[in-house]
Amino acid sequence: MKRPSANEIDRAVERILQLQGVRERPRGMPPQTGLLYQPVPFPGFEQLGAERNSSEDRYRFLRRKVDYRDARVLDLGCANGFFLFRLAQDGVLSHGRGLDHFKGNIATNALLADLHGLSDVLEFEHASIDSDAIQRRLQDDSWDVCHLLSVHHHLVRDVGFEETRELIRRLYEGVGTLVLEQGSLTQAEYEEWTGRDEPFATHAISRLTSMLEACGIPEERCFIVGMGRYLSGARDDREGAGRILVGCSRRPRTDTIRRILRKRHRNGIYMEIVETGDGEIWKTVVAGASLAAREVRGLETLADAPGFPRLLAPHEAGADLGCGLVRMRAMTLREVTPEDAERFGDDLRRQLLERVFALAEHRLLHNEVNSLHLLLDVDPPAAEGSAKPGRLTLLDLETAYWLDEARDGWRAEVFEPNPALGVGAYDRDLHESDDWFLADLLGADRVLGEWGLPPITDDERARYLELLGMIDV
Repeated sequence: MKRPSANEIDRAVERILQLQGVRERPRGMPPQTGLLYQPVPFPGFEQLGAERNSSEDRYRFLRRKVDYRDARVLDLGCANGFFLFRLAQDGVLSHGRGLDHFKGNIATNALLADLHGLSDVLEFEHASIDSDAIQRRLQDDSWDVCHLLSVHHHLVRDVGFEETRELIRRLYEGVGTLVLEQGSLTQAEYEEWTGRDEPFATHAISRLTSMLEACGIPEERCFIVGMGRYLSGARDDREGAGRILVGCSRRPRTDTIRRILRKRHRNGIYMEIVETGDGEIWKTVVAGASLAAREVRGLETLADAPGFPRLLAPHEAGADLGCGLVRMRAMTLREVTPEDAERFGDDLRRQLLERVFALAEHRLLHNEVNSLHLLLDVDPPAAEGSAKPGRLTLLDLETAYWLDEARDGWRAEVFEPNPALGVGAYDRDLHESDDWFLADLLGADRVLGEWGLPPITDDERARYLELLGMIDV
């Protein structure tokens, strides 16, 4: 790759400001003179302001999940060509073509490609995007990867829903891997696209996969790339809305979506739980108050205790607590049955007490210990004749309370806004009493009763209180 001189860079910067400062800005672009949509990823151009200052994060997600080795990459709505330039810098693609309807972007990208000796690898074309134009390009050339990143919401307003769905279907059938980043649809646009009556959110995985299903792309052909962020204008994307990135391919993959569970709680919170083939669970609050930060803290606190979900490092795939997103290791879970209680009663009782004692040892209250949150992880399944049913796992720490935090703060954040927290029997009367610190112990005792097992003994109660340190409270 060619390294331009300082004088060449200065002249290029001046020319780019001219090209980007015209009146004919693309729809949705801010009015600031010379503000690019994406940063220029070459040394010497750092002074050029850009909206998507999270572009490098999104590039890292793409590289982690998409195979670009010797790939021919088509970027539709390429804007300032950031992703094609980064792929060329890393030397992984064989050829890249970017299409954009703003002439200033195409001229800027061509200038940068020539300046850095990349014109033989990258080409940029001024063109509108519609299904017929895409079909011609698919017939003329083969493409291993196609990007459609935060573009389709513009397409539905330009060419309509039917044309946009057809375009995406043709891309899915005509390229090796199609990657989309969710766009800023309105609620009405999402409902018209999918026919689904549910809240729309740009960070929700299920909303984008539902849109793809409306294009004829099965959910099980989709895989999660990561969570982008966006805040328009010269502001930090980390403060903006999450935008999920999802890929789809007709080629076999091991990390595709296995199932999506949509949940609507009585308190108006909409959630989704997405399980993937590579052993991940993405748990996301789609609408309503998010307590993801509280759950992550709880799982981090209990990282060394058996019988609780295991977090995956958030930074590795763009997990974002601001989006109500928590990434966990996948588990094979099922409910405890009466047959389990009869066959494995002693072991189930022991495991349940271990979970409650582990919480107490960390001076932590779960607050929703019930049979709906106590499931068996049966991977691998219990062998015939085994005395153990599997690992009893206590889920959902969104309503957790640490004894070292202000009680009033927990009540304001968790208790007061939620008339019926979670899916279990949240004992609000208990939390109004002086015995609120017994919530987990009483919950465990109720579960033992449901399973037909002996109740909590006085010695076990005394041990719990000692671990919890309530003698000093």
